[in-house]
Formats: sequence, C-alpha cells, structure tokens
Amino acid sequence: MKNSRSRKLEDFIFVDESMIHRLSEQIRDGFAEVDRKSWKMSASLTGPVLETSRTTERVPLKLHEKIELIEIFLDVKKDLYSGRPATLPIAGHAKTGENGAHRRFIIESTEATKVIIPITGMTPIKGLASACIWIADPDPTVYVREPWDWRGTFLYLSELRWDNGPAGQFLSGVSALQAIVNLTHGLDFFHIITDEYEPFGRGSDLHPVDKLKKIGGIVVDKRKVRSLYRIRYFANEQTYRHEGEERRVNDLLGYPLYIASEA
Repeated sequence: MKNSRSRKLEDFIFVDESMIHRLSEQIRDGFAEVDRKSWKMSASLTGPVLETSRTTERVPLKLHEKIELIEIFLDVKKDLYSGRPATLPIAGHAKTGENGAHRRFIIESTEATKVIIPITGMTPIKGLASACIWIADPDPTVYVREPWDWRGTFLYLSELRWDNGPAGQFLSGVSALQAIVNLTHGLDFFHIITDEYEPFGRGSDLHPVDKLKKIGGIVVDKRKVRSLYRIRYFANEQTYRHEGEERRVNDLLGYPLYIASEA
C-alpha cells in the first residue's frame, strides 16, 4: 500500500461499498493478518496465574486501502483496461487477460455528464423513482471511415447496479443506452424494439444525453471524473453526430466501484 503521506486525497462522489468490500475480502484471504497477544488471569492452589495466548486476526482496511488493493490485484491479473477500449474487445482489437479471457474492469479519467432519468418500471430497489447515469463521449480522433470498423465508445456509468449479470459483448444487438432505457421501463435487458432501428441506438443520431432528455432526463452535473468500473455490456449499435457528421460508434454500460471528482 502507498504511504499515507504520498497518497492523494480522494473526492469520492459515488462509492459502491458492498462491491468493494466483497472483492477486497476475496483478494485478501490470508493477507494482512497480524498476531495479537492476550492475557487471562486464572486461579490456582498457589495463587493467581497470568496466562498468555496468541491469535491471528485480520487488520481492517480503510476504504481507500480496499480500492488500492483491488486496483493492484486486477492489474497484476491482467483483468483491467487502463482506459476505455475504442472498439469491442474481440480478437485482434483488444488485449485479453489470463487464459485469453477478456478483461472485465476498466479504470479511466474522463469528462462526464450526470443525467437523472425517471424510472417507470420495477427496479432492484423498490420504490426508486429515478436513476443517475454518467455519460462520457467517445474520443473523436480514433474514428475511421472504414466499413464494419466502428471506433469510439460512449460510456454510461450507472450508479444503480441493475443486476449481477456477467459482462456481455454483442457485435449486433441492443445498444447499451437502449438496454438502460429498457431497464428503467421494467422491460428485459435485451428487449427488442420492433422498429428497424432502436430509438436510443441507431434509430436516432441525437447525442445520448439528448436522447435521454426525450424521456425526461435532466442534466445535473458535468465534470472531470476518474472511475474504476466493471464492464456490464458493450455493443456497436450507437449513432450520433460529430461536427455535423453522422457516426456509428460503440457504447458501454459500466457498473462503477467508485466515481471520484477530478475537477
């Protein structure tokens, strides 16, 4: 762990403490343990006797120590992207982790817009009326005008963890933004729209923030953030306009362990 004098103070604006605790406890089985000496007074025929014993206990970790432990572990295990992939993590496009498996986590700094969207269907938390989504734009410089080569990725960080499903990657299917809207309406994650193109994916070239405004989304914040998040869904079914040009790109739904302000 880093020395506390060199560690930067973090301005956490969102933390998933339950996920952080579960992951850190899995990692540190048999780790960070110390010996504790205890004393016990007992009586004997010759008088009081002081007995000593030793036990091994875990050293409790603070929140920032748990986060640092997780980041180091994921990096060592090659389960962490440093920066958002510009293309779907498929063969020939992105590095993989151990045993050829795709990396499941990403850490990055980015400019993001926070949008609150209304919920009209059932959610993991009963009675919840809205959800917060942080939206970050793709890097426009990686875009290429080649057929079947869609580069650039929108990011949606959901403060609400909708499910515990594994990372999903689809070349053609429901966009990540459409999946979010499906969930807010109580529909299945991969609910298919009957139109030729889905309204929150390639059916509209509006920016994702503007697409969410059409269903009552409200922009409440915009700032530079850093986040460690788990990939939940990655698709190439998103369209928007950049400097007047319509572009087809990817979009990614991530479940953040934390979001920290870098403003």
